[in-house]
Amino acid sequence: AEQMENLVNEIIIIRCFKEIMDRDEGMIDFLRTENAQRPVNILCKIAFTNAENNALFCTIVDLLTACCLYPIQDGFDLVLLSFDSLAEWLVANVLTEEEAKSMQVMTIRFQALVSYLDVTLPTQVRLSVMGLIMALANAGATRKQRMLVRAELSCCGVDQQIAANLSNATALVDTKSNQDAENGVSLKSLCILYTDAKLEDEVVDEQEYFNEDLEGLFTRIERLLLQSSLAYGDVCYLLDQVLNEYDKENNIEILEKFVKKILVYLDGRQHH
Repeated sequence: AEQMENLVNEIIIIRCFKEIMDRDEGMIDFLRTENAQRPVNILCKIAFTNAENNALFCTIVDLLTACCLYPIQDGFDLVLLSFDSLAEWLVANVLTEEEAKSMQVMTIRFQALVSYLDVTLPTQVRLSVMGLIMALANAGATRKQRMLVRAELSCCGVDQQIAANLSNATALVDTKSNQDAENGVSLKSLCILYTDAKLEDEVVDEQEYFNEDLEGLFTRIERLLLQSSLAYGDVCYLLDQVLNEYDKENNIEILEKFVKKILVYLDGRQHH
């Protein structure tokens, strides 16, 4: 009886959201309310813990995507915080203590989302998920915000999943089913758009910040910290080396040469 009541409550919440979206200015009015975060959190938790029905899952994910597309009303922040809430719930209720300690990425908030890009899942599910990933990765107002989100997604394996989906989507385009072919085209387009947008921001970021100086080194170190919690020890070691080198001679020119050596070292690690 309790499970049925919870299911009914969840369906009511989702229907309310759909009603909001169908009204003119409905989403904007909702996002302006003081308690908007709670229902967004509930939607996110339902999607990635309870929604066994594919149609229900896709509906919720599409609603979250719609929220992300209203950054001026903080819809993007609401959805990010809903994934924070989901991660906290997973750590408290799903992951064992050993699993939580062994996590090698700085966050698990997008782990469940990325897992739904598995090519064994229905195309419509992956299409909805890729739409939300696109919204999360591109709704940030600044390049740094977008790169931070993409770095988290990369930690969760999104780049490998996108590569697999590109191959799968190409095969779907050649199927006899019109619906599968259409979904394949849409999925392929989203995967390519994600990859292109990521590359564009990375190129601009590298041109602006990856200089052979101390600021360039700090930017590279920041990128390392985004990639893995295990990078923390290596980063502390690098910073200690910089300080020790400066303390030896108190000569900025020597320090600059040392920084260039570190950057060359980082380039070598990145290419491997």
